[in-house]
Amino acid sequence: MIAMAELRKTLDPAQRFGANGVASIAPAHQPSPPAAVPATGQMPTLINPAVDELAAERLKQQRLKTAREQREEDLSVGRYLLADDARRETSRAVTEAFKVMDQAIQEMAKTMAADFGVSQRDALLALHRVMRDTRAKQAAAFRDIAATLPETVEDVRP
Repeated sequence: MIAMAELRKTLDPAQRFGANGVASIAPAHQPSPPAAVPATGQMPTLINPAVDELAAERLKQQRLKTAREQREEDLSVGRYLLADDARRETSRAVTEAFKVMDQAIQEMAKTMAADFGVSQRDALLALHRVMRDTRAKQAAAFRDIAATLPETVEDVRP
């Protein structure tokens, strides 16, 4: 009996817990009967509360480590991305879109000058002025929307 108590103190929780999560320390020549789980679904308590607390803490630490490794893997395979990287890529895409729009404004100014008999310069200045005003209004609206969004979003994978 003394040997069993010493064994309970020194075994790592991973060694003490079987596949069903119940501690089973029995002599090698006698198979231990399966422990009954109470109807509440809770695991039966072990004899030494200090050992139980240590086992619970190690289990908690292992779960945290596993979760951290899963996040790192998700990040490395592209399932997640860092918010700074997303902002940088979005800014790059918006910049490219504006370059295309600026080229289109040049072409619109040429067409307006030819169709309406105004100078290409005047048409270009008018189009740029309208575009700047529209961008300023939209930028303010986007800032207001962004201020209400959370910095991070919780993963809701099944």
